[in-house]
Amino acid sequence: MIYVPLCLVRKIEKFAFTHIIADALIMITTLVILVYTLMQLSDHGWGEGNKPFNENKWLNMIGSAVYSYEGIGVILPLLEVTEKPEQYPKILLYVLLTVLILYVGFGEFCLFVYGDLIKEPLITANLPSGVVVYIIKIAFSINLFFTYPLVIYPANIIIESYLYGHMAKSKKRQTLKNINRTIMVAFTVVFCLLLGDALDNFISLL
Repeated sequence: MIYVPLCLVRKIEKFAFTHIIADALIMITTLVILVYTLMQLSDHGWGEGNKPFNENKWLNMIGSAVYSYEGIGVILPLLEVTEKPEQYPKILLYVLLTVLILYVGFGEFCLFVYGDLIKEPLITANLPSGVVVYIIKIAFSINLFFTYPLVIYPANIIIESYLYGHMAKSKKRQTLKNINRTIMVAFTVVFCLLLGDALDNFISLL
C-alpha cells in the first residue's frame, strides 16, 4: 500500500527530499550501532573466535561485498538531473571511495568487537533489546520505504522500455506502466516473504 504509490512516480528528482531523510536515518542507525559496539568493547574487550580466513562463509563475503554497491543502478539516472554533468565523474569517484572506506571500516570494527557473538546476518539483530534498539529498527524500516522506489526505478525503466517502448504516449500506455510497477512491487514483497531467514545467502548469490 505504501510502495505502490511511491513507485508510480515518474521523475526521480521527486525523491530527493525523502532520500535525504533516508540517508539521515542510516547515519543515525550507524552511530547508534557504533555506540553499542564501543560499549561492548569497553565492557568485554575484543571479541573472540575471529579467523584470518573463514572457510565456511568466504563465498558469502565475496557476494556480499559486491552487493554492497547494489545501489549503483541509481547512479546513471542521476546524471540526467545533475546541474553540472562535468563534475559527475569526480563526485562519483569520491562517493565510491567514501562508501568503500565506511563499509570496510564499520564491518571490520564490529566483527573484531563482537567476534563469535555474532549469530545473525543483520547487525541490528545482535544488539541488546531495549527501547533505543527498537526505535532504531523502526527507523531503518522507514529508511527502506524511502529508498525502495529509487532502487527499483532503473529496473522499471528497463522493463518498460522493452514492453511499451513501441507505444505512443497515451493513457493506455501510462495505465499499463502503472500495472507493471504494481506487479513488480507485489513480486518483490512476496519474494522477500518467501525468502525467510536466508537473507545472507540470497544477497551473496544475487
